[in-house]
Amino acid sequence: RKHLPFDHPLRIFIKPFTYHTVSVNYQAALSLVNNRGLVHRIWASDYEEFLKVCDYISMNYKFRLLPNFIDKSMDADNNNKTKDEWDKIYPIHRDLNEFWNIIQKYVQTFFEINYNLSIKDDNDNLPDDLYITEFIQEICKQTIFVYVMHIVLIY
Repeated sequence: RKHLPFDHPLRIFIKPFTYHTVSVNYQAALSLVNNRGLVHRIWASDYEEFLKVCDYISMNYKFRLLPNFIDKSMDADNNNKTKDEWDKIYPIHRDLNEFWNIIQKYVQTFFEINYNLSIKDDNDNLPDDLYITEFIQEICKQTIFVYVMHIVLIY
């Protein structure tokens, strides 16, 4: 957020989703994944083994957009069920896609209102806004830095 002025539309837009997330995530890490924390205690292994599992998950994680989060094998057609039957058995399949569509519409409307920019295709049509460009570049630098530091700390 440091690259976005206080009254920048994007900063105002993301605030409800980012406000205090660093402190919340830090407190969650302290209580959940530390030695003798909740996650370690429910794991049937030593803390060092638990850390190896965490490292494996971290190194093999692949970011996926929500529509791609649930494997195609979990579609109703692949389970010999109608969509209504499958929805009763596996409601997240429909709910996740509905949630994705709501978020897509929300973001699309934000850019239409603030930048008169239509996001109806897969083109990366970012607004011509230096603050947004610097903001995105900073996020990319931090993501790469975290990934590199993780590799350095493991090895």
